[in-house]
Amino acid sequence: MKTIFFLAFSLGFVFKRWLAQRGRIFHWKLLILIWLTILNQTDNILAQSCNGLACTVQYQVSGSHLNKCGFPEYTNATLPRIHFYHHQKYHSIYYYDANRTGTNAYFAGDSSAYSEAGPGSYSYHDRTDDDITCDEFKLGLSCADTNIFAGYCSVISEWSDARAWTFLHGEWPNGWTGQTHCYLDLINNPVWASISGVWGWAFTEVTTSQTTNVYEWNQHTSCSNCVSQTANTNLTFENAILFIGDETNRTPAELDVTLIDPRNDTTGSEEVGITVESEHGTITLTLDNEYTDGELYTNICSLMPAYSDWYSGEDFWKSCAYSGIAANHCDGYPITYASEMSSGQAELQKMKYRFDVPGSQPSAQYQITWDLVTYDTAYGVVSILNNETNIVGNGSDAYSDPYEVPAPWWDESDFGGFVFTFVANVQVSIILPNTPSVAGAGPGWGFSTGNNGCSSCGGFAGGTGFVDRGDGVLPEADGAGAQGGTVASGV
Repeated sequence: MKTIFFLAFSLGFVFKRWLAQRGRIFHWKLLILIWLTILNQTDNILAQSCNGLACTVQYQVSGSHLNKCGFPEYTNATLPRIHFYHHQKYHSIYYYDANRTGTNAYFAGDSSAYSEAGPGSYSYHDRTDDDITCDEFKLGLSCADTNIFAGYCSVISEWSDARAWTFLHGEWPNGWTGQTHCYLDLINNPVWASISGVWGWAFTEVTTSQTTNVYEWNQHTSCSNCVSQTANTNLTFENAILFIGDETNRTPAELDVTLIDPRNDTTGSEEVGITVESEHGTITLTLDNEYTDGELYTNICSLMPAYSDWYSGEDFWKSCAYSGIAANHCDGYPITYASEMSSGQAELQKMKYRFDVPGSQPSAQYQITWDLVTYDTAYGVVSILNNETNIVGNGSDAYSDPYEVPAPWWDESDFGGFVFTFVANVQVSIILPNTPSVAGAGPGWGFSTGNNGCSSCGGFAGGTGFVDRGDGVLPEADGAGAQGGTVASGV
């Protein structure tokens, strides 16, 4: 089943390459890979064995998978790439101020229920002023949420009314003359606290209210210089003003929202009172600390378990190092469903390999040469590293040192795909005593070559031989090290 998936995957890339190149001849190395898959030549390209002299290549692999997470960019400017960030800053500013003044009389209702005021001067003032900042973070492998609030909210309502008011809303009328009023609601000093068992960022809310009437009366009592006041302090959750706004992207990681149709006008007349309003509101969203490809590579490496047992069969996925990622470079969907892990997420697998000469001649010296091939299924980019080692026979199984190969760097095409590193062109000969050389199995591809070196999961070093992709762009480094050619190192 996995072979069928790999064949379908490879054929899909051929079709996409055809679309991209508008009918140009496909990269011949990609066609060879498909041809080998169709013929099921896994013994040639995968678990290498050595003909003539008894020799096998044994493998250990370890891999894991993960998706990027965090806050997505506000607009996708580099599709098919989609960028995620660890930090989002939300800054909301809202301001509203209204002043109403006049000298007119007032009447509403009828003879059975009414509110009435005689002529006289009055002024009413209302103001709302909010400035709230929220820093949100999504950190760690699972992007755990945390946030920090800062800022304030204030509401002021005050008036002065020299008119005499009469109210009839029951059997007996009541009223007052010469009223002044002040109400203040101030919210600030955010703290992490629990309100009714719910934890969150809570603000200290202080409300005060005072009303004074020169004269106040009802059917039972009357008083002069009548004062009523209240004061209260409590915790309340942040409640920034929400409004409908026009969105403007300054950059893919910066978004501005501006209040639509703000109230900035003067209305009314001397007969009904004049109202002057002023209003504005903005929300600014910014992203930073991007979740990079290098960070994803490092995070997946940190999740890799211990190596598997030594394996010398013909299972492709158990005898290679590879990386698999989707075109968005955030996950692996649907590409990595074709792999052994079949996670649908971005995947990395590293490997160790060694050579075994069973039944070796005591004190005989065996020379083994091989190529370490890195192949990009989307670009057809191939790097080859020539390697050589000697093994001294012991009359039984003679093993080489193990070589560790990190997962190759991500595919950088617009399609997404796999990048594989595997052993090929193994050749074994006895150099002491003098015995004719015998060529081992291997696909015998005409790859260009590089030099030996060393590497680890977190970076690549040593000589690597890159073949031009045909687009004039060579693989680039990003966080985890140079992409493409991987260099084996003795462990």
